[in-house]
Amino acid sequence: MKKTTLIVCAAAISILLLLFLTCPDKIAHKDAIKHVVLNYTLGDDNTGLGGALGSMFVGTAADIYLESNLIYHNYLIFSTCELPATESDKTVSYGVCNKIFTFDEDDIGNAISNAK
Repeated sequence: MKKTTLIVCAAAISILLLLFLTCPDKIAHKDAIKHVVLNYTLGDDNTGLGGALGSMFVGTAADIYLESNLIYHNYLIFSTCELPATESDKTVSYGVCNKIFTFDEDDIGNAISNAK
C-alpha cells in the first residue's frame, strides 16, 4: 500500500511540475490572439501587396491595443487572458502546456468592439 501511495504522489507531483514549467506567458497569449484578430479582419485574403500592408497595419494596431488592454492571469499551472468589455471582462484565451486556446474570431471581434 505504501509503494502505491508513493507512486501516485510522485506522478501527481510530476504532472503539476510539468504544468507549472509549461504555463504560457502573456506574450504567447498576445501572439495567439493577434493571429486570430488578423484572421478575423483580413480573412484568407492576405496575399499580395494589399494583404501584406493590411497585415502590417492590423498587426501593429492589434499589438498596441493588446499591450494596453490585455489582462493576464497566471494560475501557476494554467493561465488566462481577458479583454475589458462594457459589462464585464471577457476571457478570450486559456493557456496550458505551452498551448493557447482562443475563442473563435467572432467572439474576439465582439470583445474588441465592446471594449471600454
